[in-house]
Amino acid sequence: MYKRLLTALERRKSLHKEEESLGKLLASQQENLIAQPPPYNLSFHDGLLGELSTVKLQKHTLDIALRTEKKILEEWKVKVEEAGKKVRAAREE
Repeated sequence: MYKRLLTALERRKSLHKEEESLGKLLASQQENLIAQPPPYNLSFHDGLLGELSTVKLQKHTLDIALRTEKKILEEWKVKVEEAGKKVRAAREE
């Protein structure tokens, strides 16, 4: 039971790191857009739109994964508390 909780905590940390890296990637892409002088050709726009949609999809996936992991973590905290109560009750008997 504790191994699952630890795994969930580690997964949550890795998801947060991945979310941060995606944010940095998005920020760098915006800087690249500003750094390149106009006029922009269509392939440049298409490339940016493709990268943007990929990053948005990855962010959406990460958001879902984070919500799921948070819910699992909260459930495990409740289970740990319940197990602790059972142990205390068993010791008192």
